[in-house]
Amino acid sequence: MKFSNLRVMLIAALLLLAGWTVGKAQTSAPDFEIVVTASSTGTAVKCVRGCNLSWAERGLNPHAKAISEFEYSCKGGSPCSSGTIGGWLLK
Repeated sequence: MKFSNLRVMLIAALLLLAGWTVGKAQTSAPDFEIVVTASSTGTAVKCVRGCNLSWAERGLNPHAKAISEFEYSCKGGSPCSSGTIGGWLLK
């Protein structure tokens, strides 16, 4: 049985389309969402969905409780250095 080039190309295109459709259907939503708001007075970090946060600049404090929102700022004329935030996904 001989296939013409047109039939082979048509089958290849259909298989490609089917693979793309199946792959697109498996796209997942993000596990978490955060919002960072920075202004001249400070920076606010809020976990909107699926996570908890903790300040971790000098290592994690074992007694600190994870929270969903916090703010930090620096005082004085010089710019703040960036902060380190630890995060956990909620199950």
